[in-house]
Amino acid sequence: MKNFWSYIQNNRFAVGCTGQSVYVYDPEGRELACFCGLKYAYVPLFCPQKPLLAIKSTEPWLAFYDLGHLTLLQKLCLRKPNHQSQDAGCCFTKDGEAFINLEYQNDLTSHLVVYDTREFAEQARLFAGERLVLGYVEPAADGDGCFLLGYERPETINNIEDNFYFVARLSPQGGLKRRALSAERYFELSRLKAWELSGFTAKKAQWTFVPPEEPSPEPKAVPLESVFAAAGGD
Repeated sequence: MKNFWSYIQNNRFAVGCTGQSVYVYDPEGRELACFCGLKYAYVPLFCPQKPLLAIKSTEPWLAFYDLGHLTLLQKLCLRKPNHQSQDAGCCFTKDGEAFINLEYQNDLTSHLVVYDTREFAEQARLFAGERLVLGYVEPAADGDGCFLLGYERPETINNIEDNFYFVARLSPQGGLKRRALSAERYFELSRLKAWELSGFTAKKAQWTFVPPEEPSPEPKAVPLESVFAAAGGD
């Protein structure tokens, strides 16, 4: 097995990312395809309702592949390409009809961008002009909106403690309900989420966790939905 940055599996496929190439395997480990064409492509995601694979690069590119036919469906340049590394999270909605990408901007804030998974056209762009920095996004278990991990940067900041760190629920109508987190908890979750998106690979852990802070020998996903519930409030 190659030394992948990311490696994920479902009941039909396994996908490994080296950064320059995306390998697709069957459940027995036989290579089915190798996709190239993106640089710094580290984040793979399966669509929950159709044989669709999304790949996110830290450059301003997304790619979508049909796993039924092992073909490229769409290579998509972000609408507002910029000089910032696109290393924030992304997810499919629970019904698989949309893909949500967190897009980092030159003013060091984030936009949440929604694409449909048929034509891969931009359907919505949220939080433009606001001071939000969004790190990770996950669909709600009931399919009603999604959960976000991020922070709001004040106009004047002297240290990272001045940021308002939060976990939030975003409704389908665009309403954002935030619950406060400590800076320590935010950065702990950010490291865990980065590792989780990789499929908990050892290679990603080496770059995500700094000794003496070592990752758990038995990695476990921590859903943002559970973090939101634990944060309390109405």
